[in-house]
Amino acid sequence: MRVLVTGGSGSGKSRFSEGLCHRFGTPLVYIATMQPFGPDAAARIERHRAQRAGAGFVTVERFGAYGALDLASAVEQSLAAHRVAGDAAGLADGAGASTVLLECAGNVCANLQFSQDGQGSWVALDDAHELAGRVVEGVRAIGSQCANLVVVSNEVGADGSSYATETKVYQRALGRANCLMAAEFDAVFEVAAGCAHALKLGEGSPEWMVA
Repeated sequence: MRVLVTGGSGSGKSRFSEGLCHRFGTPLVYIATMQPFGPDAAARIERHRAQRAGAGFVTVERFGAYGALDLASAVEQSLAAHRVAGDAAGLADGAGASTVLLECAGNVCANLQFSQDGQGSWVALDDAHELAGRVVEGVRAIGSQCANLVVVSNEVGADGSSYATETKVYQRALGRANCLMAAEFDAVFEVAAGCAHALKLGEGSPEWMVA
């Protein structure tokens, strides 16, 4: 099953998404997409990793080339790096039966928009349609390797403020990617003030999700 969860900053969408993942009752994999720029960010990421491990998630870090991600290999490497046996994580049979939480599409979009050239300078992709396509292609590739996929994304473009060109490209790309994923996915939720509202529940949605 494929589920999209959107919401603004601090809306509670992450907590809701983690709860969804646990309801599926399968081994849990968390794909972390925030890049560790600086020691403070690295320390925060490590704390979050430990928290997710306590909640039953195996963390895989990925900062680009999402379409080329080999989920099974990435999970094996994460387990080995943290000295956790696959059977202890419920992943003895691999990642194919797992529920994956991808957090978040906003980071995926930013990671794919900006890259470094041969001189180490940052270069930004300026085509919103192409960028949105890359985001969705990466999500599809990940979704093809697991039983359930829950994608967290951000609401963009609602504040009416004026931004620099690169930010406008990002907003248009993420907004389009959200629309494309919503059209393809089985279920879509919007979260505000800790309350989740189902925008779409496809046929075959589990009873606990519909209730």
